[in-house]
Amino acid sequence: MLQSKNTVFAILAILAVVALLTPALFAGQVNSNFDRGDVNQDGTLNIADPIAALDFLFGGTTVLTCEDAADSNDDGLINIADAVSILGYLFVDSSVPLPMPFGGPGEDPTADLIGCNPTECADAAEVSAGLSILSGTFLLPGAVPAQTITQSGVTVVIMPADAELTVGAVVYDAATHTFTATGTAGAPAVPVTITAFLINVSCDVAITADWSLTGSLDALPFAPGASEITGVTPGSVVATVTNPTVDFSLCPGLGLISGILNGLFATALQDAIDPILAGLEVQVSDAVDTLIGTTPLIVCD
Repeated sequence: MLQSKNTVFAILAILAVVALLTPALFAGQVNSNFDRGDVNQDGTLNIADPIAALDFLFGGTTVLTCEDAADSNDDGLINIADAVSILGYLFVDSSVPLPMPFGGPGEDPTADLIGCNPTECADAAEVSAGLSILSGTFLLPGAVPAQTITQSGVTVVIMPADAELTVGAVVYDAATHTFTATGTAGAPAVPVTITAFLINVSCDVAITADWSLTGSLDALPFAPGASEITGVTPGSVVATVTNPTVDFSLCPGLGLISGILNGLFATALQDAIDPILAGLEVQVSDAVDTLIGTTPLIVCD
């Protein structure tokens, strides 16, 4: 235990010497709401904070979202002495707190050039607007496949037909980092031949349905009240088709079997729309990637 403590003292001594040789870094504004020493802004003070400070100074990969929080000794500078202060509190003497504000968010009592800007995060409406890149109507050539279906003595031969998918709205829930896309899908003219008892009719029918697509976004803690979105959670996207409707108005004489036909076409419609909705998952992923772009997408929780 003594050897471990002596090692810590030795490390702090070396860092203190380096601190005298390290130029100060200035940035930010005067006085902001923050918690002293919470360099990585994760809401806790631990070894990750001095590591983040050292990486900011020498590694070049850490970006400080609150410079004031990194100024752990409140001298108005950001240098290696700040990492020394945090290590001293964590491993040498935790009875001596860091300068205020410490232990909870507060205002900096010292006027200096170091500042802390509140995390800029996109609210739910902004994210929904970004995902609305999906909105619109998409023509789907040959989306309805050829197939033959039979039920209760009724046979329907369906020929290939074009379809379209309309995305009506995309809504993002910031509390759960989930999204829902809704819209309609269908084919306005599907050539069919219907055979049942003495009936043999060839005509066009229209098939439509409502659909919804739900999923979640991978979100990593970024700062209090904000998360970083990294993409769509694999396997989270679920598509649902509801209210399938078939219009037989151009097919005369089918009144007695219209109920059976509706059931048959509901099955056919589901078969046609399933691959369409699977493709929509890719579009959602592309939309999220576009939102993220080359910089992190930070959203308000």
